[in-house]
Amino acid sequence: MTVTAFQTRCKRSLQAILLAALLAGSASFVWASDTESWGSVHDPDFGEILYQFFQGHYFKSIVHTLAALRRERIESHHDEDNALLLLGGLYMSYGMPNEASALFRKMPMSQITPAERDQSWYYLAKIHYSRNENSKAITALDQIKAPLYDSLQGERLQMRANLLIRLDRYDEALKILETIPAESTWAAYARYNLGIALIRTDRLADATVQFDKLGTSPAKTEEQRGLRDKSNLVIGYAYLQANQAEQAIPRLQRIRLNGPHSNKALLGLGWAYSSLDEYRKALAPWLELQRRSLLDPAVQESLLGAAYSLGKLGAEAQSLKHYEAAAELFQSEIDRIELVIDSIRNGKLIDKMIAQSPLDEQGWYWNPGSLVESPEAPDLFHLLASHYFQESFKSFRDLYFMHRNLTNWLADLDAFDTMLDTRKQAYEQQLPVVEARLAQSEETELAIQLTRYSNELERVKTEDNPMILANDRELKWIKRLESIDTHLQNLQGKQDIERARKQYHLLRGQLYWQLAIDTPARSWSYQQSIEEIRKSLGQTYEQMEALKRAQRDAPLLFTGYTVKINDMRARLSFLLERIKILIAEQSVELRMMGANTLRIQQNRLRSYLTQARFAIAQIHDRASHRKDENRQTKDIDTDANTGNQDKPDTDRKEEAK
Repeated sequence: MTVTAFQTRCKRSLQAILLAALLAGSASFVWASDTESWGSVHDPDFGEILYQFFQGHYFKSIVHTLAALRRERIESHHDEDNALLLLGGLYMSYGMPNEASALFRKMPMSQITPAERDQSWYYLAKIHYSRNENSKAITALDQIKAPLYDSLQGERLQMRANLLIRLDRYDEALKILETIPAESTWAAYARYNLGIALIRTDRLADATVQFDKLGTSPAKTEEQRGLRDKSNLVIGYAYLQANQAEQAIPRLQRIRLNGPHSNKALLGLGWAYSSLDEYRKALAPWLELQRRSLLDPAVQESLLGAAYSLGKLGAEAQSLKHYEAAAELFQSEIDRIELVIDSIRNGKLIDKMIAQSPLDEQGWYWNPGSLVESPEAPDLFHLLASHYFQESFKSFRDLYFMHRNLTNWLADLDAFDTMLDTRKQAYEQQLPVVEARLAQSEETELAIQLTRYSNELERVKTEDNPMILANDRELKWIKRLESIDTHLQNLQGKQDIERARKQYHLLRGQLYWQLAIDTPARSWSYQQSIEEIRKSLGQTYEQMEALKRAQRDAPLLFTGYTVKINDMRARLSFLLERIKILIAEQSVELRMMGANTLRIQQNRLRSYLTQARFAIAQIHDRASHRKDENRQTKDIDTDANTGNQDKPDTDRKEEAK
């Protein structure tokens, strides 16, 4: 495999794994941590972004990505594309589909392969799908020109079918679902959705075929077993609603006794037997339910069902006992839920949840798990199970996380103030040195040397005097010869100096001859020295100018940084106030949502309580009527006996006959 081919494969693996990881769910982050799928990283800034991502610091990864893109620190187009993909996925992880969608639409489609283009449209469709923008999602899916790879193709077909089901286009959805290959991991889900679509189109017999295949298929994983139980539950209740209890019973009996759907299955099984007037058989699943958590609506409803069956079997005393126990439990639950509602309304419960919540950077995929450990926890589990509450609480929690981050950033600005003050102090200390340096004459030693060398070189060219370039040693000889010449002139006519003068001329001629020979080399050396001096002098002038600019601009820079810091402080303060408002609004929404959810549960219990009390009243009423009838019968018998005593014997004999 060539290097280019390897990099191409790595890029495709990166985009596929990254987007699948970010859009599929929290567990997918484990897939994305397979660093081999990223290929080579060219830019250190993108490497830093990936480091934060793999550490689970998703918010920091967003911040570093935005900073790197804004400052154009990522030069590699390969890394820049991947950074945009990562940023879009992280936006999705924080529930920001608008920003993610805008990024995916900005992707340079002309620079990627058709397969990558199809995948981009697929993930864009998935964003619209998650936001219930069904028409936009279908439009994005229509842009896909070829089948996607591996499991994405099955998920794509299932997504399209679900979109058509949402739009009540069931026949089209059926055609799509029937095309999903049986070996696809999405085949079971497609069959389930196909069954739902058939039920909605009143094709119960066709739906039975699909659900029976799912309900009787072997299951190796807990997910498969859960889907099998849910399939049996759906078709079982569909037959109950169609008043075909005999068809519902075998489907409901397939469901595991201890699975997540067992309570609803036992409740439905009891009502199925009850609708067939087999009340003794109905008692078995309902009594089994009463041994389970009484917070489950199915268990609560089974209390009424068991009492009803006992009444139908003629055991009114036992029926009355069950109704009274159910009424007492319903009233107790109603009162307890009222306390939980008060706890939610005053904000104590929400504060407790935040206190127990890890304010990390998990974003959209944070899982509450066993969040609250309190007496209200059983009711909260039902509340937390709702998707909308979980999403709202995640947003609430993310607001707290943002508030903490902004608070820390605001505190960091004080450090910037300290740094700026330190720089100002250092500047003020160095300013006198700089001013003294600038006050020096521009005729520096270098400038003097440059002038002297230039003048000497020019004299050599014009005067043809090689002694101009004599060095210090030679200058001493020249001065000494000049002194000898002066001395000889003073002795002229006094002594015989001819021999001395010849020696003088000989020495002077040798010196002149040596200087004349060395003049070209010395001229070239002088020229080089002049160039070096000019270069050094130019650098000196540049440094002087830089010092002048620093002296002139430094106060402006300090002022500019001060303005920036103050602007940032004002912006952070504004955002903090805005987040405080959003936290308050989200808290109110959470409290209302929690209270309303529990109020619905409370109203259901009130309905059960009313039914139980009505049944109790009916039982007492029937008992009262029976007592009245017995009393009347006894009175009639007594009156009859009294009348017989007053009659003649002949009349009594006739009556006896």
